[in-house]
Amino acid sequence: MTKTKPTKADRRAREKLKALGHGVFVLYRDGKPTQIELREVPALRRQIGSELMVGFVMAFNAAERLDAITHLVTLNDAAHAGRLAHNRNHRFLVAQTFGTLYEAMQALLLLHQSGIAKRLGRYPPWIEFDAMRRRWARNHLLKDMRHQFAHHLANEEITAGLKRIAPGERTVLFKSEEVGGVQHSEYPIVLQALLAGARLQAEEFNPFVPAAIEDALKFGRLTQQCFIAVLRLEGVKFADDPAASPAEATGTPTPNKGAR
Repeated sequence: MTKTKPTKADRRAREKLKALGHGVFVLYRDGKPTQIELREVPALRRQIGSELMVGFVMAFNAAERLDAITHLVTLNDAAHAGRLAHNRNHRFLVAQTFGTLYEAMQALLLLHQSGIAKRLGRYPPWIEFDAMRRRWARNHLLKDMRHQFAHHLANEEITAGLKRIAPGERTVLFKSEEVGGVQHSEYPIVLQALLAGARLQAEEFNPFVPAAIEDALKFGRLTQQCFIAVLRLEGVKFADDPAASPAEATGTPTPNKGAR
């Protein structure tokens, strides 16, 4: 890609960041960074490129959703183990994990298309991130789970699936149990119809569940590491948040040595 000559607006953006002396403030608690705050988003967006900035904010959006889903998986395990509600909730959350990962890969694709690899090179978190994108890009399961199981009620798949349920095949419409005065139900016919409609067997996607959960758990960390690395490579300086107390402000993060 041919490097374009900086425009007057580009130069003004760089000068504005330079005049600030720092584009990013960090709030520390107990010696650990707990909040990173941008004070000049328009200038930063112009400096690193709008496409790259949008890609990162999309990735943060996906990370927040994935963090929430994996947290709910943990809460479900703790609160409903051995109950009907646990299996129902787990299936739903797994479907949401696959569906959200599909959306997350769109963010990674945008980062890839923005030329981030030229900035980060062999930086380990980006290598891991891009490997995740390429791995899921070769697997249509994310798209199928997103469209047919997670984010839509799948009219066409259910219609086709009901037609494929064989005569005499055992089909459970719903099951219920009451816990603490609250009725919990699940509807096995839905999964049966969806699997038949999509021509899938549970055994086909079960092996991918641990990999999806593992990628969901590390997505936010990788997004943060890559974004901070880009900021450092662009020469953006970090400073302690002046609003933090002396006990909280313990110094700036160390540079990412893997970023070149």
